[in-house]
Amino acid sequence: SPTSTTHYFLPDPTGIKGTISKIYAITDTGSVTFTVKITGTAIGGLAGMVATSNGLVVLATGTNTYVATDSISYTITATSGSPTSFQLVVFYAQNFNI
Repeated sequence: SPTSTTHYFLPDPTGIKGTISKIYAITDTGSVTFTVKITGTAIGGLAGMVATSNGLVVLATGTNTYVATDSISYTITATSGSPTSFQLVVFYAQNFNI
């Protein structure tokens, strides 16, 4: 696993309900395979993705709506080429009517 991992939510989703729209991920070298989850369930389109130093943008395709009590997390399932840094940005829209 990378020795440095950073994740960002634009803006911080703590305590609100919303819909995750896409992610951006990048490594310094090699690759990182990962899955983004809402309360332990993989988000549609965001499972088994492979980030490299070229960067990766992926749109969420389903199961991407969360409520204030849900947790948003990611799991690294594999690495290749000895990456030392992995960055993940999660984009979402706040929902006022769910």
